[in-house]
Amino acid sequence: MIEFVDTINAPSLVKNYCIAHTKPVIPFCESTFNLEIGAEGTLNSRDFENTINCFNLIPFGKRFRRELGSSLGSFAARKHLLASNDNLDFAINISTYRTFMLSNKRPKHFHKVLKLNFITERESEVLADLALPSEVSCAWKLPMPISVGTIERNYAYCHHIEDLDLHLEIAISEGILTTAESDELRNTKILLPGALSVGMMPAQIFCDINEKLEVISRKFLDVFWAEQRDDYQIRAANFCHERLGSYLLEQHLRKTYGGLVSSHFGYWTRVDNDLSYSQGKMTT
Repeated sequence: MIEFVDTINAPSLVKNYCIAHTKPVIPFCESTFNLEIGAEGTLNSRDFENTINCFNLIPFGKRFRRELGSSLGSFAARKHLLASNDNLDFAINISTYRTFMLSNKRPKHFHKVLKLNFITERESEVLADLALPSEVSCAWKLPMPISVGTIERNYAYCHHIEDLDLHLEIAISEGILTTAESDELRNTKILLPGALSVGMMPAQIFCDINEKLEVISRKFLDVFWAEQRDDYQIRAANFCHERLGSYLLEQHLRKTYGGLVSSHFGYWTRVDNDLSYSQGKMTT
């Protein structure tokens, strides 16, 4: 990554969102908008006053909540942003019920491959000002890129490659990617984990990329999806969004800043009292 202090971005106000299907264990902030995945009342409104039900904003998400996972929350965040703001001259910071961004590594419990912090619930209670800022000097704080060999090989190893193939075919047919960009995505060697479901970025960029992902997911789920999968692999749309979102974010960063700027990245942090990682357990 390019090593310099980013002076391109002026200080920016931040709107915080938390995607949750159960009570969040991340640091608490009264101004956070909680994106409730599930029936109204899944999050107790007495505890979480700023609660927005995702199904009310994204009706098709009720049928496909398992396939979409946290992507459903990111779609709802975009709908809420556009409905409640005349302009998008601020940053959006998205967390999930147990993952958020920090600027610093926690050396004692740090997964070197995933570049992921683990902290306990007790530790998270004192980090609200760092995790959920109201104003920042730089409107970017994304999870550190991780090496995956290539996106295509990584996806084929972890999931069902035909799902990624269909997502890319739809992206080309909808004019979101060219054939050359689709091939470039397949051969990309890094992944920005949790793309658009965790991290901070300018709200306009978030909305532009997020809208493209929703177009692709609607067609994939409405036209092509008929698979029965286990509880992990059923999140096919969510897994593909992470790869597509990562590519589109990286593409924007390289075009705008000439590369991946170190000050645009922080540390993806998971609240987990086990302080450990296991495959299938790590969901945003």
